[in-house]
Amino acid sequence: MLAEAPLEVMPLYVRAGAIVPEQPLRQYAEEAVEGPLVIRVYAGGEGSFSLFEDDGRTFGYESGRYRLREFVWTESGEERSLTARLLHDGFSEAAAQGLTVRVGNLDEAPGEVALSDGTPLRDWRYDSARNELEVPLPVSAGDFRLTLRR
Repeated sequence: MLAEAPLEVMPLYVRAGAIVPEQPLRQYAEEAVEGPLVIRVYAGGEGSFSLFEDDGRTFGYESGRYRLREFVWTESGEERSLTARLLHDGFSEAAAQGLTVRVGNLDEAPGEVALSDGTPLRDWRYDSARNELEVPLPVSAGDFRLTLRR
């Protein structure tokens, strides 16, 4: 694959269905994080990812002070969904950070975005220039299923 890229730009190739966590840049482990954790999903295929979170400073994870979540992206007909399961929740600081889901590689805005119980969400944005959907989730999001319908 060949990409036109000036020296200032680094192309990034990502497999369809990939799930990639992102956080703002930190200069050191104890620096406070500003903003939510972003889970970026690249539509066009299915995928899964496990996210391990701890304080990054101590050995507290050895005694259960960590959070482990599994994310699964599926696509079926007119529906796409991101399911998150909380496998271990011993790190409450991670829950307070907030969570935003960004789904890229979408040809058009979804007709409906709903969370777990089927209740439509209203606080989402679709950027047609980037083909990307952004959905901020409640701070307390533990187990959830985010569904996009055409």
